Amino acid sequence: MSYIVGAYSQLAGGTSSDSYKHILNNAIKPLLTEVYKREDVFLQLYLGGALLQWLDTSHAEVNMLLKNLSKSNKIDMMTGSFHQAILPLVPPSDRILQIETTTNFIAKKYKKLPKTFWCYGEIWDPSLISCLSLSKIEKVIISLDNKNTFEDLPPKPFKMQEIGRSVDIIPIDTRVSKLVHDFGLGKITFTNMFSKIKSLNDSTVQVAMINLNQLCQGEITNEQVIELFTYFFDNCELSFDKLYKKDSSLDLDYLEKGWYGFDALVPKKSIHGVLYKDTSLNFLYNRIISLIEVAKLYKKNRDIKRRISKMIPKLLCGAPYLYDSNASIIKGSIRSNVYKYLIELEKILISLEDFSYPYIQDVDKDGTNEVISGGKNFNTIIDTKGGSILELKYFPARYNFINGLLPFNYDKYKDNLAKAGVKQKLFSDVLLDSNFDLKTYRMPKNKLNELKYNLEILDNKYTEFELKSDEKQSLGINIIKHYKFTSNEISLNVKIKNSSLKQKEFKFGLEMPFSFYPFENNVNVKINDEDIYSTNEKEYSAINSFRLNDKKHKTKIGVNFIEKCNLFYANSYITTRTVVGSENLYQFSLFLPTWDFKLESKESKDINLVLRIGRNI
Repeated sequence: MSYIVGAYSQLAGGTSSDSYKHILNNAIKPLLTEVYKREDVFLQLYLGGALLQWLDTSHAEVNMLLKNLSKSNKIDMMTGSFHQAILPLVPPSDRILQIETTTNFIAKKYKKLPKTFWCYGEIWDPSLISCLSLSKIEKVIISLDNKNTFEDLPPKPFKMQEIGRSVDIIPIDTRVSKLVHDFGLGKITFTNMFSKIKSLNDSTVQVAMINLNQLCQGEITNEQVIELFTYFFDNCELSFDKLYKKDSSLDLDYLEKGWYGFDALVPKKSIHGVLYKDTSLNFLYNRIISLIEVAKLYKKNRDIKRRISKMIPKLLCGAPYLYDSNASIIKGSIRSNVYKYLIELEKILISLEDFSYPYIQDVDKDGTNEVISGGKNFNTIIDTKGGSILELKYFPARYNFINGLLPFNYDKYKDNLAKAGVKQKLFSDVLLDSNFDLKTYRMPKNKLNELKYNLEILDNKYTEFELKSDEKQSLGINIIKHYKFTSNEISLNVKIKNSSLKQKEFKFGLEMPFSFYPFENNVNVKINDEDIYSTNEKEYSAINSFRLNDKKHKTKIGVNFIEKCNLFYANSYITTRTVVGSENLYQFSLFLPTWDFKLESKESKDINLVLRIGRNI
């Protein structure tokens, strides 16, 4: 049996330098060293744009080696979406730029024009054929399923046509991919994986694409990397020629739209299905698309248009949507990297004197308009669903402090602080039984965060709002929330009224899920001016304030309560395997102030708080 041998790493922008170094030292260097030593070898290699840039700026010696190996035809660099965009999710007009940015980078640095395409996340759509053909792509290497296919051989290469354009589809041997995937998750040992790969004996030529991230996730050693690739190189084809019939073209066939391979955990059959089910990911994606649509309306200043066009591709990074071998979906650094460019772009648009930025728009495309508001150095999005806040972005730090999430449909999150797949919001209302034990709280506790509140804008500067709940949907409790924004603070007055005919006794709370990156050794928490070093004690009594100091972003958040409250505080972590081994990944910090209410029929009561954000507050 012989192989077309390939390797790839899909680390995205925002990945920690430790992860880059780990991939380089434990996979890329031993692999390239083995390629360099051999006379007859042919390796397909795909590296994501962020990793290529990091190598270019930090490891000139590796870049030089890649250039020499490319010139000697020992490696064939593959192109793809530069910012690890999931191209089926990218507006068609922006797809070619993602591909050509990678192609031009490779052509400039390694002196070869790539003709073979790697599809990030192996998420495919037939509509991609048009932009691939326009980008001079000849071949796409991709898996054709995401099942365990040990019984059947992978299909043969075929030509696929769409609207008069075509590319060659080169199927991956998913038997090898599945074994590497299982090794990465710790399901099998290296010895077991390697022996099963060697047992795949048949007379065909197959394509083995080895996920370097998954090898590192499985804690592979340098010696094992060399042993694995030595086997493949000993059985290596030096070109794609044997995959093609002599003197005849490939048969025509068709690859349906779908999510293929084993690069990520696939909870649904398509990425669109995940976005439909996961309101956190759906919000992030549609928020980005909405902002891009607004940005493209600007037509006047050429320099501004150029700045905007450079930021848009960075917003379209697909890593925040994938639970891959680096657990990208739950990496705060990766989401924060996307938001950094989102905040920068939005700030530019808001500041333009020759452009009217739409403060009222359906930012998440859910059919309901939201309102963008804030102060001098921060802004938020007011959501009429729940009368809450969807973002808290501080411009000087280019950081969104409401950015935590737990992905949809993963069983390991059952005992976490939040419900998986639900968008976290600031100041979501909570109604609890009067005897509820706060230490057992999980968000969201009830459906108030999705109930429609009637919104009234009280000034023409979009700095003062009133939102009223529907008492029929909120258990006979009428809630009126009055927001006022000034330069660096949000004032919130909440009026709670018993609209029923009976006395009601309950706890009322406001969810405050803040997210930081990093959290450990970076964020100081004070409750009533006392430093909190442990979250073993989750409930605090008679609280009038808490303070958060994010040293990395040089930002402080302070919340003052006019009426003292009981406060629940806990941090959310997820332990998982990534490219650097087992990691305990911080997700968000939940603060839940609650007040005890005992209201007679038609009686009401107010609570008041002030949130301040800034360098010095």
